[in-house]
Amino acid sequence: MAQGPVIACTTHSFGVVPLGAALRIIRALDIEYADLIAATYPQQLEPYALAADPEGEAERIGNMAAGAGVQLSGCFVGFRERFSSANSEHRRRLPELFGAIGRFARRGGIAHVQTGFGPPDPALPADEQLGVVVENVRAAREAVAAEGAELIVEAQRGAAIKSPDDTRRLLGAVPGLRINHDPGQFACIGFAQETYESLYAHTPHIHMRQARPGALQEKLEHGTIDFRRVVRGLQAAGFDGVYATEYVHFARSADCSSVDVVAETVKMRDLIREELAALVAGKLAT
Repeated sequence: MAQGPVIACTTHSFGVVPLGAALRIIRALDIEYADLIAATYPQQLEPYALAADPEGEAERIGNMAAGAGVQLSGCFVGFRERFSSANSEHRRRLPELFGAIGRFARRGGIAHVQTGFGPPDPALPADEQLGVVVENVRAAREAVAAEGAELIVEAQRGAAIKSPDDTRRLLGAVPGLRINHDPGQFACIGFAQETYESLYAHTPHIHMRQARPGALQEKLEHGTIDFRRVVRGLQAAGFDGVYATEYVHFARSADCSSVDVVAETVKMRDLIREELAALVAGKLAT
């Protein structure tokens, strides 16, 4: 991947079509990078298939991306084995699965392997739950690093790690860990923008999708996140990573089925471009 920052689009933004078609749509929207999402739409990209044949899948998908004229900038995976799980078999499997995804990422020229945490275990007290997450993240991170890629993690609504404070505690417990930042995940459960801006220093990858309290997805002009401020804040923190638009259409999710994915992707693409260009112009002027 070229030196950042770069603008990407997630493949599950167009999850109702096959992966090759999604990559072509992304390029048709004048976006040169694509983030693979192997979680929500297994019929488009199945995480266990990537883990079972990382070299073969890297070649297949790499050829598909090259044919569409896009470069791969990330790979988000969602396994049934979650970082929040205290199940001994799940914990045994996590390094094996993520090591294979690390191998896939390295072969595909992808720097970042991304994932969430899974829901909290109601049987575990909060401190024990954090301890389980920390141990699982450490093991998976080491397995990914051994293959030449980096594991980054995403706080999500309803997950064992869901708030800015949860995220900071985890970062403190796993030195060097970095995040896939998704401000919409915080905004939809009521966190104001200033509560997560200190996390920018730990962010090499961000999902750009408007949200508001009670809704994970909203039209750009109707949400509560000031994304121009997000871009300026990230760049002030030295960000040189991936801005990935992540509008989706999930028919069974009321707050993720009511916007025009193409229109919102284009609006967010243009906002990022405008802010980055303004920052460059400001530096040149001084």
